[in-house]
Amino acid sequence: MAERGKNRALPRLWRILAVAAIHAAEISWAAWYMYRLRERGQLLGVWSASADPLGLLGQNLVESLVPILLFLSFFILLKKDFADAMFLRLRGKAWRIAAAALSAVLLGIMAWALVKKTDRYAVVYALFYYLVLIAFAEEFVTRGVCVWLLRDEDWPLRYLLPNVCFALIHLFSHADWGTITLSYAMQFLFTQVPGLVVTGCMMQLLKEKSGTIWLPVLLHAIMDYAAVLKY
Repeated sequence: MAERGKNRALPRLWRILAVAAIHAAEISWAAWYMYRLRERGQLLGVWSASADPLGLLGQNLVESLVPILLFLSFFILLKKDFADAMFLRLRGKAWRIAAAALSAVLLGIMAWALVKKTDRYAVVYALFYYLVLIAFAEEFVTRGVCVWLLRDEDWPLRYLLPNVCFALIHLFSHADWGTITLSYAMQFLFTQVPGLVVTGCMMQLLKEKSGTIWLPVLLHAIMDYAAVLKY
């Protein structure tokens, strides 16, 4: 009850602005950093990880600075309530079985790629990258922190605001950190954003129904890591 009272004391406008600011900070930092590397000819790709593994790891960690800082900040802020507030526990036999099945699919994709691909280091590194620095980071920020900030709001705002922001921050990555023109931005807005919003809302519903963020994280990782089958 005390926690709910504190949340209500924070005006709705500030909670909305906080969610928008978090996503703005995340994409602004990543875009500034990645375009800076591209201009210098230093941008490294995940699928060429074996060429400069430490350099790529450093690049990816710096790119993920905002999610890392948010994780540390909320860990300190929430203390013993951190795991429950961020849905980091996995309870219930059915959900554990579901998590095990998704993990098996993810590992199966990696095993197939290790057999078929020549750059096995890149295959393994890509699993870390897509599982931890993409899937977990995006789910934690959007469906963890931002939904926590909106936890007392009605479902339309709680679902749509974080997931619309989530969709919009993919503008630069979908362009592979290349040139963003007005025509490209409009095409992205009408062709990619609706699907990303729906996907995000489904991930959030899965998190709330299962009581854990790990199922959306694993599903998210499978969707992104499946790119290993094409590269």
